[in-house]
Amino acid sequence: MPFIERLDVVPLPKGFILPQFIQYNGTGDPIKHLQDFLAKMKITSNNPDVYVKAFSNSLSDKALDWYMALPLKSIDSYQQTTDVFIAKFGSSIQEHPDERTLMDIQQGPNESLRSYHKRYNDILLTIPQVNNQMAYMVVYRGLTYSKLKKALVLATPLSKDELTARVRQYVELEELKNKESPTNLRDVIVRKRNRSKSPKKTPVWDRIHRDRGQS
Repeated sequence: MPFIERLDVVPLPKGFILPQFIQYNGTGDPIKHLQDFLAKMKITSNNPDVYVKAFSNSLSDKALDWYMALPLKSIDSYQQTTDVFIAKFGSSIQEHPDERTLMDIQQGPNESLRSYHKRYNDILLTIPQVNNQMAYMVVYRGLTYSKLKKALVLATPLSKDELTARVRQYVELEELKNKESPTNLRDVIVRKRNRSKSPKKTPVWDRIHRDRGQS
């Protein structure tokens, strides 16, 4: 192993069980892997030296080959472990959206409220630092003029949860209105008319009597 002798003899906590890690093979986001690794290790130990000893168990394929090829006694702490790991695989770090990305989300001219809100929500979930006021401003600015936009002015939601609940109400109203739209009603009327124009079938009993009368 590439870590120093001191780390090699660090005792594992009593009853220690190695967590089941998502194996990193060198192609994913290294930051996300470190977050997952640390979250699982903290459940079993609060000693960074133990993290160093366990780290190789979270690697596979090319990532494990790289780690095992590190110079002997070149790792002396968990901090150094993460530093060399990021230095090697940093090019795979995924850029995460920020608040500016949220502000660019606009509802399309013919886009449904459900579609717009889903796009907004998908990005919001990746930016945990967005506060209630920012979440409100993003939705308000992104909406085309609608009853929802007017309602948000008249009664401003106090939290992201309240904002989400309000938007969902209007999503349901929009979809209900679309189901009852004149276009849909017209389709129903046309289908009924077409059915009424189709030739009526003569009951079998009537056809038998009619045929006998002609013979």
